[in-house]
Amino acid sequence: MGNIPYKASRDDIIQYLEENLKIKISGDNIIFQYNENYKPTGDARIVFETKIEAKLACYRLKGTHMWNQMIFAAIIQ
Repeated sequence: MGNIPYKASRDDIIQYLEENLKIKISGDNIIFQYNENYKPTGDARIVFETKIEAKLACYRLKGTHMWNQMIFAAIIQ
């Protein structure tokens, strides 16, 4: 998942994903990306339990918005 709002917390992302995907996500499965100055890049990796969940996430999240920010989702292996 990319292009998330910079101020989004793990709890914000969990709520967003659970509302949109209707599946439970553990906070341990969310990995934030930071730049060399340890500031959030607006990118987060989500580890799903199965490939089917990952594909479902890409399909359901495409074109959605979190706090007026369009979400980009792709499978990274």
